Amino acid sequence: MGTATKLHRLAPAIFLTVVLCSCTAHRQFHTDFNFGPVGGPRGEGDERVFEAHGKYLLAHVEFDDQGKYWETDLGRTAGGPVNQIEALEAVVKADVAARPARYRNGAVFVAYAHGWRHGARDGDSDLLHFRELLEGVADEEQKGGKRPVIGVYLSWRGGRVDELRGTPVEKVAAPVLAVPAFLTYWDRKETAHHIGTHSFGETLTRLYELRNHVIRHGEGLEEDDQKRAKTRLIAVGHSFGGAALFSAVSRFFEDELIRVETGEKKWIKRRWDLVLLVNPAFEALRYETIHRYTARIDPAASSPYLHLPRMLVVSAGNDGANHFALPVGQTLGDLLRPKQRDNPRLNEEKQLTTALGFHDAFRTHRLIYDENPAPGKPRVQLEFDTKTLADRSAFAEADYAPTRAQSYLRAFDPVFVDGKSPRRVLPFMVARTDDVRILDGHTGIWRTPFRDFVIAFLAAREEAVRGL
Repeated sequence: MGTATKLHRLAPAIFLTVVLCSCTAHRQFHTDFNFGPVGGPRGEGDERVFEAHGKYLLAHVEFDDQGKYWETDLGRTAGGPVNQIEALEAVVKADVAARPARYRNGAVFVAYAHGWRHGARDGDSDLLHFRELLEGVADEEQKGGKRPVIGVYLSWRGGRVDELRGTPVEKVAAPVLAVPAFLTYWDRKETAHHIGTHSFGETLTRLYELRNHVIRHGEGLEEDDQKRAKTRLIAVGHSFGGAALFSAVSRFFEDELIRVETGEKKWIKRRWDLVLLVNPAFEALRYETIHRYTARIDPAASSPYLHLPRMLVVSAGNDGANHFALPVGQTLGDLLRPKQRDNPRLNEEKQLTTALGFHDAFRTHRLIYDENPAPGKPRVQLEFDTKTLADRSAFAEADYAPTRAQSYLRAFDPVFVDGKSPRRVLPFMVARTDDVRILDGHTGIWRTPFRDFVIAFLAAREEAVRGL
């Protein structure tokens, strides 16, 4: 029997062995709470909870499949922090107390929730790219506010199959592990939403309280001083990380929009300054309530502060996972669940089986790539999507006459396409791009032009706040 024939017969056994031996461990990866500067090479075995880079601090917060924090025996026995979020709170509060002048202009917190097929391993590409994003934000801070930048990497078991990301054998194992990894899509989606409604939401609330601590004890202001406080909290989620993040924040935003519509409030409470979802992997129906109330905002009668962006959703037109895998999973998963079939406005069946980024009725903007941007503009810019919104009176062009609410939002002009189309800034915006130079597929989200756009968008938001 030839060698090739033997290998052919052994292939199923080899495949099964690789898969069984490559199940992602359900464990905590970062267990070293010692605090110190990062120096020398980092690798898969690095277990530090805190990374003290020269320009920023990065902290790891990990969750198990039940949506709970991993706890440490050291904290329980020594009376110290029991988990990573408590350790982060202790570190930041101690630094504010020891060096209050450093926080006089506030601080910038950036939390990132990774998506499908990623995790807490130190060599994971999402973690590497998140460090690059934090470095870009820190560089931007050096030009102006000089606020400390604190990153929080929110990690969970994004895949059941360990694809050995960040290891030397990743490229060799990738073709074998890709198929079983793909089959974890629906299981990991359910886990993401479960985590989002548990400790993920708790973490975002605790980060909000930590931001308030910096405002009170660093900036010396009351936490509700919306106009003068300079500390910011930005939350970013990709793929199922976006699903977990949305599950954690959506109920709060829905409640705030209801209070605005009933006249109880004039604006949305500043809990998180901006939530950015990139290729979020969840069905459009989950977003329906936010879209409905956003569409009914009267730009002429509302407070300027209401229009400040609170959530920006960006999706790639060639995101195959959301375009094809999600509809299949949703169709099978909701096959026996009753739906409204005689409500053309809601159209539950379509919204249940369509990813948010591919539901045209909810799209408000497009992302455009500019080959020759004007001075001060990034290559990637937002454009109001009149094609998808022109037939809806709530977003008709007649609503876009200059108003008091829009005047201060001219600060966003640098990140918007020039032209005759009205340029409206909404508290909740859903954008898509078909240009692969901006986003390419489900995982190609870390391209430099898009990263530069995100940094420019945050800078425009800062300028808008100063104009209030």
